[in-house]
Amino acid sequence: MFREREASVLSGGLMLFVIIGGFAAVTIGLARAIQTDTEWAVLGNLVGIVVLTVLLPGLFTVNPNEARVITLFGSYIGSTRRTGLWWTNPFTARRRVSMRIRNFESAKLKVNDQDGNPIEIAAIMV
Repeated sequence: MFREREASVLSGGLMLFVIIGGFAAVTIGLARAIQTDTEWAVLGNLVGIVVLTVLLPGLFTVNPNEARVITLFGSYIGSTRRTGLWWTNPFTARRRVSMRIRNFESAKLKVNDQDGNPIEIAAIMV
């Protein structure tokens, strides 16, 4: 039996602020490291840019009446139904699942029962 569990996600607004602040700090540090001609500082700032670039795809949004199913290399991690901007491990796959209620209404069908009496049949499935 399969059970849904809540995925651990972080606030996307906070993570967006951290990532943008990180890019600003690394850019300023890189400019200073180039001016002082320090190879290790330049290399460290370039590594920082790579790390922040890897963290950026972890941001995702959940719209109203939908959920996101989060899997890591094919295994189920969890799902989130809370709307808004969220951040999770950037190596996970996040699939959108619609939570809308769908109705199917069939047309009226005229049939006869065993005694020959006419019957109208229709169905509405939710």
